[in-house]
Amino acid sequence: MFSGRAGMNPIYACQLLTACPTSQHPSVSLSSVVVSPPFGSSGTKFTFTTTFNVTNATGAGESAYAVYFPSGTERYVSTQIFENYTPGRYSLDMYFQTENNRTFDIGVYPVVVSICAGQCNGGILLAQGEYSFNISSSSSSST
Repeated sequence: MFSGRAGMNPIYACQLLTACPTSQHPSVSLSSVVVSPPFGSSGTKFTFTTTFNVTNATGAGESAYAVYFPSGTERYVSTQIFENYTPGRYSLDMYFQTENNRTFDIGVYPVVVSICAGQCNGGILLAQGEYSFNISSSSSSST
């Protein structure tokens, strides 16, 4: 995968060089979105599992998640570039490690997972799922 210069969209650059697959009619549908564990304390590692079906190849793209803090004023975003998903059923795991400090207050943290053709910021949104996890004062095992 082409890494590009700072500020350059690496997926677009790769497609211009015809080094990455492209798709005229990408199609994805979400089957399920699960967060595990659904409850934890600060310091817990959460896994976001997204299961989806591809009916038309995606071409190069990006999967992303955004975690919104309970205050609603901040968010954490993480992305992964993928080369291509051909028709079939897939499961994607993404991880979010909380810190055992005051950054992660008690509350509900909404999560949005997106699968996009191209970059999620400016590309084509193919599928999106929303769910949440809870940080509570009770202790849980950190994984």
